Amino acid sequence: MSLHPHSHLAPMTNSVPKAVLYFHPKSVESATVLLTLEEKGYGSDEFDTKVVDITKGENFAPSYLRLNITGSVPTLVVPTNKTLAPEIENKYRAITDVKAIVEFLDKSRSTNSRTHTTSTAPAPTLAPATIADANVASQIIAVLHAPAFDPLFLLLAARNAEELSAKANGPLGVRLRAVRDAIAGYLAEPTAGSADDADVPKPLHHRVKKVLEEKQADNAALLSVYQSTESDSALRQPFFARSVTTWDSDLKKIFDALEKLIAGPYTLGDQLSIPDLHLISWIAHVVHVAGGEGNMAGLASVEKEVTDGKGGWEIGTKVRAFWEAAIERKSFQKVYADGLH
Repeated sequence: MSLHPHSHLAPMTNSVPKAVLYFHPKSVESATVLLTLEEKGYGSDEFDTKVVDITKGENFAPSYLRLNITGSVPTLVVPTNKTLAPEIENKYRAITDVKAIVEFLDKSRSTNSRTHTTSTAPAPTLAPATIADANVASQIIAVLHAPAFDPLFLLLAARNAEELSAKANGPLGVRLRAVRDAIAGYLAEPTAGSADDADVPKPLHHRVKKVLEEKQADNAALLSVYQSTESDSALRQPFFARSVTTWDSDLKKIFDALEKLIAGPYTLGDQLSIPDLHLISWIAHVVHVAGGEGNMAGLASVEKEVTDGKGGWEIGTKVRAFWEAAIERKSFQKVYADGLH
């Protein structure tokens, strides 16, 4: 089947139902999905998109949490197989895990399955061709999505007072305060009434309320560090230590692990495959946070940040060859047309 997004917020029409991609253009995992859409040759009219502004906390709106209780982006809402006919009331399911979204998009458009498709672009199969390749692919994706390494924390990290002050007084500080205010508003605002009694507000669902309270606590903890002073060493020092470990140790281990797993020039060899999409967006984010751009010099920016300008460690040749191949792809140039993120 082809991907056919339909926004549940839009009025019903007589057209074939579409899927809707909820995403943010500066989100790492959203980039993974956008790269997949490009590489699979989906037409822009085959799916709908809705931007969820994570910098303003829109991903914690109760209406979005009902789709994705984690509040993460992206989310892909797709019509079920049995309700593709326009005359039948449509049912939808939300796919909230980026790995599952990529696999769904890969399977939904192929040379043998182009139901309702409008695009004439090639539909290459991105799934690993062999069991051995599938095993390597799983290892690479597991390295990139390991719970111990959070790409968002890399963005927020500060290794000293100077870095912390710059981030607290810049866009990240603004973002944290905007998210704080958004969550407080969602918790204070009653939800819409039911169809039977529209004038009577319904309380937040207990799961939604719990998530909002947890996110509120997480945000408050980060803001307490960002708003701290030099005398607040009990707050700052653990944050500085974690930031140093993230840059000086965790990133080295990940890059070194990738060097051992990559076949070259792409992760599994000569052909682009699913793990490449995850790796492209991951490296792009790391290069961006390191102050680099979408070129080979971007890797030097990462090396400089990891070694604090002292040298002694370099990104391996296989990762370099991978990045060189990745930045030349049309999908990369389209998704990152406005710069890395």
